[in-house]
Amino acid sequence: MPLPSQSARPIARRVYMHRRSRRGRRPVAIAVTIIAVVVVGWIGWQLWPDGTGVSDPPAAVTLDTQDTDDDAATTDEDPQRPRERAVTRPPAETRRRDPSPPPARAPETATAAAPSPDQTVEAATARTEPPARTPPPAAAVTTITPETIEDDRSSRVPVSRGDARRGRAALAAGLDHLARNEPIEGRWLLTAALESGGLTDEEAADVRTRLTELNERLVFSPEIVPGDPFSFMYVIESGDYLGGLHRKLGLLVDWRFLQRINGIPSPEKIRHGQRLKIVTGPFHAVVHKRAFRLDLYLGDAPDWVYVRSFDVGLGEYDSTPEGRFRVKPGKLLNPEWVNPRTHVRYLPDDPSNPIGEHWIGLEGAEERLENVTGYGIHGTIEPESIGRQASMGCVRMRPDDVALVWGVLEPRVSVVEIRGD
Repeated sequence: MPLPSQSARPIARRVYMHRRSRRGRRPVAIAVTIIAVVVVGWIGWQLWPDGTGVSDPPAAVTLDTQDTDDDAATTDEDPQRPRERAVTRPPAETRRRDPSPPPARAPETATAAAPSPDQTVEAATARTEPPARTPPPAAAVTTITPETIEDDRSSRVPVSRGDARRGRAALAAGLDHLARNEPIEGRWLLTAALESGGLTDEEAADVRTRLTELNERLVFSPEIVPGDPFSFMYVIESGDYLGGLHRKLGLLVDWRFLQRINGIPSPEKIRHGQRLKIVTGPFHAVVHKRAFRLDLYLGDAPDWVYVRSFDVGLGEYDSTPEGRFRVKPGKLLNPEWVNPRTHVRYLPDDPSNPIGEHWIGLEGAEERLENVTGYGIHGTIEPESIGRQASMGCVRMRPDDVALVWGVLEPRVSVVEIRGD
């Protein structure tokens, strides 16, 4: 007879109790495994060497010497730009954790519980991306177009010398105005292009030729173009005479120049009610020694406009002084002259007078040139010396050229700048 403990029923009950005990331990093991995977994944994310963990500040900005506001503005305005700050490893000196190698990442089988690489980058970006900043003001725009040059013209802002981009934009805009028969704006813009220094020698020569032809109409003809700030019409009144208009109207040109541009054969032959074109001035000149060229300008810098150029001769052995000079009082017509080397005296009306019939004396307009005296602009009886270093230091011009310049350079007002270029 079997014992009660050996009966079939107790055995079945023990088996049942054993299985029930195993079922009770399995959920606990699974939970422990999941927790361990999460903890290991979190630690691996914190110590991942790409510098995106919360323990590291967004130190990638220390690699850029640009202003941080500019960087932020660029990132905000250009969504296609890679967000380098989120994935760039910070410099070693800015890292606060131990530089020892990070622990191994969780096994591949546990990646389901860890964030994906994309999620990691997005999470790191959310932590390191700086707050949105206000874009830079419109003045920071550097694109130069003819339209921006037009805006500068309205505010009387000149194109700086050496600004090649603005110079070429001014060239394009000026040519466009000339094509539309707008000579006043075209003249100013082409002058700005010349002054920029950004044109090639061929382009600059072409611009000077265009402006010379244009000023035959704007300056040297009786025509008054509407909008020209340097000319106006005057009706002769009773008692007027040509030589008195200089003082009456406060002009900065000689009356002989007015006679020339209005085609008056004799200064006595003006009549009551006659209409004259008046060019106000002032005129200034720039001498380029290397090019043996004198450029004539109308108006005061920087708002002056180019008028035309003249070939000149200069001092032998590069003796023509450089700097800013002012026209001295007492311009001379048909002057008497004494050669300072030979002491030979030349009387007026002497056809052998080396300085010709016009003399424009110069005096230094800078402190360093106060004691530089005896120099001037004059004619010559040796036209072959033009374009060469042949004088005693003065600026030589052909007879007709110096006669025109003599009529427009005003004593105590007009400036003659002599440059070494």
